[in-house]
Amino acid sequence: MSRQASSKYSTPLWELWHSTLGTHYLLGTIHSGAECAMPWLSLSLPYLSSCERFFAESHLDELSRYEFPLSDGSDLLEILGDRAYAKMKRILQKSLAIRLDDYRFIRPFWLNAAIQLKMIDPTSSAPAMDHQLWQVTQQHGISCDGLESAEEQAEIYQALDNDGQMKQLRDTCRHISRSRRRVQKLSSLYQQGAIFQLYRVTRSQLGAHRELMLTKRNQRMAERIINHADGPKAFFSCGAAHLCGSSGVLSILKRSGMVLKPVTEDIGISNNQ
Repeated sequence: MSRQASSKYSTPLWELWHSTLGTHYLLGTIHSGAECAMPWLSLSLPYLSSCERFFAESHLDELSRYEFPLSDGSDLLEILGDRAYAKMKRILQKSLAIRLDDYRFIRPFWLNAAIQLKMIDPTSSAPAMDHQLWQVTQQHGISCDGLESAEEQAEIYQALDNDGQMKQLRDTCRHISRSRRRVQKLSSLYQQGAIFQLYRVTRSQLGAHRELMLTKRNQRMAERIINHADGPKAFFSCGAAHLCGSSGVLSILKRSGMVLKPVTEDIGISNNQ
């Protein structure tokens, strides 16, 4: 990774401009409401309030209605066995105050996500960034929708390999301190606005799921941003790891003819890309 590439992406908030589509905004989010998210959330709210429409990664109200049971009808106790389940239950309760029983019958992806949230900030009870943005838009009467449908996101989660997710869960519980350091590194990168480094780390960690979780979704979300930009001023959001790279959302938008302008605390230093 070159220093030039790293410094080019120093903020998760971007202004999008096109000669025929006007000005819109895009925020790369982290799925946490902890301290690392607050500077960028605060910076984004005035831009969000200037828009007529908001598009999260998915329609959050519709997604919340979905359940994600283990595909074969089994549960974590059956998969792990009595002794391993009891041990994992003790570790998660002691280290992260997570009740394993609450996740017994759903896909391990959601438990892994809950573990990461707790590792970022075990004391934070604030909703994740995308949920906070969703709440603000509803309070201000801004229309809300998703770049991906709830059905599309549900299909992604159902397609994730359970064996791989179980391996991640076991490894995390065996090495809590190491896993915590890895997650906190990502949150620190986000707080610094180092979204290119965050993308590189996330891309590496996704392994075999990279195509499913990043590449295909980047193309889909970028195409929909372009389509939705042909309308009233809009504010878009997606996970920060989707922004960078040659197949990232920003690169696709730039190739479509959009002018990208990073938005920082000192807006005066922003330059058209």
